[in-house]
Amino acid sequence: MQVSPERMRTMLETLDRSNPFFLDQLHVRQEIEFLCNALLFRLLVHEKGLALTVVSGGTGVGKSAFINWCLGEELCPSSSIRPCTSNPSFLVHQAQFNNVKTILNSCESLFNKIEIKVHGNDRFKKFILVDSPDYDSTAESHIRTARLLLHAAHTIITVLSPAKYGDQISMTWYSQLREMDCHVIPVLNKIDSVEIDSRSDLLNSCARLLGLTEEEIYPISCLGDASETKSILSMMENYQKDFDSSQKLGSQLQRSEEHTSELQSPCNLVCRLLLEKK
Repeated sequence: MQVSPERMRTMLETLDRSNPFFLDQLHVRQEIEFLCNALLFRLLVHEKGLALTVVSGGTGVGKSAFINWCLGEELCPSSSIRPCTSNPSFLVHQAQFNNVKTILNSCESLFNKIEIKVHGNDRFKKFILVDSPDYDSTAESHIRTARLLLHAAHTIITVLSPAKYGDQISMTWYSQLREMDCHVIPVLNKIDSVEIDSRSDLLNSCARLLGLTEEEIYPISCLGDASETKSILSMMENYQKDFDSSQKLGSQLQRSEEHTSELQSPCNLVCRLLLEKK
């Protein structure tokens, strides 16, 4: 069973708001709509032959500097004085601008405000890089957007820093990352700010918190050369080849349908999928 953008739109349009079993509670209905919209966004990107790569992190870890470092251009404003990303910025290759513009126009209700920035780095031609809002923002709308982007992403690059990796908010966010149906690339930024003798201990701490090995974390400095981007880009390309969102999501919904006889409507299939995910 193929899950297309049209099928996802049908699911959204036919949500049975009077269903007494699930949808009598507003927060449950909102969460279902939220996940459907994220799924739709992912499918629209995938349909264009692109991959959505979300750069996620807390305030001051250097997400914007990391993206500038990868692309070799100063496209995202970064500052050491109360740095904060409040709205998502979509970094797209100049050849993909019209495709991405079409996608975002069809999903404009999902975001309060967005920016599209064009680059000319051919290595990232098939990727939409997103500078996501900070997950520790005090604005609920920023956190909601950050969550939506996580659910829509094909790949998540989570940026940590020596000053921000083990606090409670970060730990909660990491636990959400583990549940995402996508690949996660952890990057430890600002490694140059740590004494050489202490770097191994820091990497070990980060790896333990993320449930990874030290070798799976990329220690970088956005102030240095960008040679490490080749390794990160290689991982992104491999993940894109492995990812087939239509087939994967279709098989999930197919399993939901096979496991029950009483839940047959698109709305109930999504409810079932949501419950299985929980």
